[in-house]
Amino acid sequence: MDEFIDYCRFLLFFAAASSLSMFLIVIAFNIHGGYSCNGYQEVTGKQTLYRQFDSCYVNVDGEWRKYDEHLAIITAKDSK
Repeated sequence: MDEFIDYCRFLLFFAAASSLSMFLIVIAFNIHGGYSCNGYQEVTGKQTLYRQFDSCYVNVDGEWRKYDEHLAIITAKDSK
């Protein structure tokens, strides 16, 4: 019975450690997304808005569009 309890404790510890690790990774990617969005605004001069755990939005001609690589290429061509 003691072996079973030790095994359950190990599984519980492993599950808790895995959950904490995943939480920290998600938070790190969220912080990185916010910095990237602000960096895009500083470089292009276009107004940006970062929505937590969603995406970066760029104001293009008064319309908010979700940032993607294609949009970045289009807005870079427009600003030249």
